[in-house]
Amino acid sequence: MSLWPFVTLQLLFYFPQTTFSADSIAAFLFGNGLPCSLALRLVKVCHDSGNGGATEELLRLIHSMYKEWKNTPEGCHFSVYWDMRLKQFIWINGSNGLHPEYFTVPGHPSKFKNTLTGFGYTLAIG
Repeated sequence: MSLWPFVTLQLLFYFPQTTFSADSIAAFLFGNGLPCSLALRLVKVCHDSGNGGATEELLRLIHSMYKEWKNTPEGCHFSVYWDMRLKQFIWINGSNGLHPEYFTVPGHPSKFKNTLTGFGYTLAIG
């Protein structure tokens, strides 16, 4: 996490808290290997430092997503996140997934690259 560009964290925590932002934050942190306890502390610190503070609801949502993703080994396509190591969008799948499954959009290149932040391509999901 200490190697992530600061702008990545700014983008994660810039927008007001919503269910969508909770999913995006949780997926990014979970997918990039942060344990739940560290992810919750990071969310609390980042929101407290300039976005009105993390609500208990936001923390509860993130915790419940982590729990669901970790405890559903056969699940697939829970959420999409930007993988900092692979530098592309990846699906969060259950723990029985053997390899990363890259996220693609029909009619677009399979890799949406922006090596600075990973958020160069805005997705409207939902």
